[in-house]
Amino acid sequence: MVRLDGSTRFDLSKLAALRDRTKPNSQTMTRWKKRSARKYRTFLFKRFDRFSRGGGNWRTTRRRRAGKTRFILRRTHTLMRGLSPVFRNLPGQFERFDRTHIQVGYGGPGKHPSGTITVAQLAQIHNSGEGIMPMRQIIVRPNPELIRDIRDDLEASVRG
Repeated sequence: MVRLDGSTRFDLSKLAALRDRTKPNSQTMTRWKKRSARKYRTFLFKRFDRFSRGGGNWRTTRRRRAGKTRFILRRTHTLMRGLSPVFRNLPGQFERFDRTHIQVGYGGPGKHPSGTITVAQLAQIHNSGEGIMPMRQIIVRPNPELIRDIRDDLEASVRG
């Protein structure tokens, strides 16, 4: 099974206020992890939206039909839905947490509408640029602003 995910590690040991409240399954940590995963997916979703329309460093693939320009990466919206900010267990969506990691991305057996490959396999092909496909990194590390926002959110959550 193919899985393509972005993972971010937070060194929680440096936050003294967290010593008693960082149990992986505590309500505070569970809520924080879910909010953080949503923020990370939102970051990836917005980036995909911008880059798939020709922004950023992705080589665009377009088709003109009936006078309309259609962007190939947006034709079925399957890859974009996989990064939906709200996790709904859609085909291809992946989310997992452990004590210090938040992982989001593509995974699972969900098939692409073409029916020949999984959503995660398609994402991997685009992400790494296999064959004649140019590399289009979909899953990237969070930018420093997002990491700071997630860390600040954790500190605020613990302070209550």
